[in-house]
Amino acid sequence: MSLREVKRIAIVDAGLITIALLIPALAHVIGPTARFLEPMRIALLGAIILVTERKNAYLLSLALPWISFSIVGMPVLWKASLMSIELLFNTLILYYILTSKINPALAAIISIVLSKLMYYGLKYICITTGILPPMDVFGAIYQQIIPILLLALLFWAGYRLANNRTNMI
Repeated sequence: MSLREVKRIAIVDAGLITIALLIPALAHVIGPTARFLEPMRIALLGAIILVTERKNAYLLSLALPWISFSIVGMPVLWKASLMSIELLFNTLILYYILTSKINPALAAIISIVLSKLMYYGLKYICITTGILPPMDVFGAIYQQIIPILLLALLFWAGYRLANNRTNMI
């Protein structure tokens, strides 16, 4: 890979990651309706489709909750910690599943569901050990189904579009 190619990748990835980092903070400013659509996961899935280097997607998954926390104070500190772990887990699983040539929408659904189960498992452990005060662990499960399906559909469309564009070059 030439130095020019490395510079191009770095510039494109840096621009995409900067945009992705600002999406969740903007959604927190807009309000609960925007947060329902899981802007951090939208930014992450978009980055997974668009960034050239996987390590940049991994770093983004860790940074998304913290950048949002530092800009608008949301999510709260404990939640930002758990969300960083969740998003990193989501990224690892999604990349792994995509290598098996499974349908990208199904890969997105599986990775999101598994990462959410891991998040809620960690939250449950934190509550039962007294690290967090007693609270509802899961919230309304049915409210998570629609965003998961929408995210999977968006990921599938974006993934196909990106791969078709790559195959045309």
